[in-house]
Amino acid sequence: MTEELDPEKIVERATKSKETYLDLSRRNLHKLPPDIIRVTSLVELYLYENKLDELPEKLGNLSKLIRLSLSENHLTSFPNSIGKLKHLQMLDVRHNKLTSLPKSIGNLSNLSKLYMRFNQVTTLPKTIGNLKSLMILSLRQNKLVQLPPQLGKLRSLSVLDLRYNQITELGPWVGSLGSLKILDLRYNKLTVLDPAIGRCSSLTKLQLSYNSLTEIPTTISNLDKLTELALEGNKLKSLPNELSEMSSLKLLILSRNPLQLIPNEIFSNLKNLTELNLSFCGLVKIPTSISKLSSLQRLDISNNEFEELPPEIGQVTSVHELNLNENQLQSLPVEFGNLNRLRELNLEGNLLHSLPIEIGQLSSLRKMNLSDNKLSQLPTEIIKLQQLHELLLNDNKIKKLPTNFGDLSSLKVLKMEENRLRTVPKNLGKLVSLESLVLTANRLETLPREIGLLSSLKELNVAENQITVLPPEIALLSNLTELDVLDNPLRSPPEELAEEGPDAVLGFLAHQLRQKIKEIEKKMKKQGREDSDQD
Repeated sequence: MTEELDPEKIVERATKSKETYLDLSRRNLHKLPPDIIRVTSLVELYLYENKLDELPEKLGNLSKLIRLSLSENHLTSFPNSIGKLKHLQMLDVRHNKLTSLPKSIGNLSNLSKLYMRFNQVTTLPKTIGNLKSLMILSLRQNKLVQLPPQLGKLRSLSVLDLRYNQITELGPWVGSLGSLKILDLRYNKLTVLDPAIGRCSSLTKLQLSYNSLTEIPTTISNLDKLTELALEGNKLKSLPNELSEMSSLKLLILSRNPLQLIPNEIFSNLKNLTELNLSFCGLVKIPTSISKLSSLQRLDISNNEFEELPPEIGQVTSVHELNLNENQLQSLPVEFGNLNRLRELNLEGNLLHSLPIEIGQLSSLRKMNLSDNKLSQLPTEIIKLQQLHELLLNDNKIKKLPTNFGDLSSLKVLKMEENRLRTVPKNLGKLVSLESLVLTANRLETLPREIGLLSSLKELNVAENQITVLPPEIALLSNLTELDVLDNPLRSPPEELAEEGPDAVLGFLAHQLRQKIKEIEKKMKKQGREDSDQD
């Protein structure tokens, strides 16, 4: 190892020159150079991504340290002398093997950021409540079951990350955290949320997903600065009416709870809500107060038991993304056409037999998934969707496309697997932006030669149909990279050639096309001579 890279030489030089900054990260260190405790001028020390399993007891000699980074090592404990680092402001020990903290940690009166995620900590010392300057405490992915009530003394705490532990409850002490803005308790074992949570007056984000909560305290409505509330994956059967008073909410996630029914006026005052997720809740009815969500942009009510949508859905005109897949919808209300800002619509896995002509009013729509329904036809008004880029119609009963279907000039993806198509309209060739055309498992007997006009096409799949002759014009598709024509009773090209792969098929069709062009040229020359003879 050269002197430049020798940690002991680096430490020696730092001691002599009274360095304030030292970085010995990523050096495969198993032990620290013994003389590091002599570099008492240090303000910042970085030791991350080594293999350290212990720290020297005299680490406390580095009394001027402000930042100490020890992440991604093999540490199992701290020396008690850590408490002597009275000027320390940031301590990073992420991704180690720590099981506890020494009591002396409470002496770090200037510590503002403590990062301890991805360790094996089971308990916290009561002295942690002495860290009066602490603003960020990250304890994600540890083995905590209980938290000391002394945490309530951390009046400067702004962010508390407790994700992926085994915490069963929060005591009343949580209400003392008046500066707390972000509380993350996802993936714990909470069965109850203490009503004192309502006193966390600065809270803006409350993450409680994937616990075992059966109810939410009504005091939650006191959190008038809360913008994000996540409750996914709990055991909630009802919601408090007071939830409707949380007018600052922008994000509300209630998915994967056995709600079945929610209060009709629950959304009445949520005027700032931009995202609402009610998927997998067993809901049979949508509250009519959904019409009051004047700022809503993303709405996910998929995987429920809806048989119909209320007409009020048409008043949510701000919505951009709407997910209704896997319900029991048999029709859409005519008011659906009022959603003229809608960009993405997912109706997969319902029982729709038809679409209202008002579907053509969704002028901003870019993606629409209607797969796995019972559609037998599409309304001609669908061609008004001039911004539509992706249309998925797999697993329906569609027998034919509207004759003017080719007017969907922006369409890039069209997938219609497992329908009942017998023909494809000639004006499909007008879809010059189309990149993917999937017509697998229909009843097609022919393809129009105009398919050769799809100059942007990259994928063409017409497998499992009744096609006997492929049009040679397919060879004109210069951007085509995927071609599947298998499981057709092909005569031209022969089935055995088709089994050799796309290159063989395209080669055959290209040869046919050249022959066809020669015949046309020959006829034109002959016609020209005949015209000359007549003159």
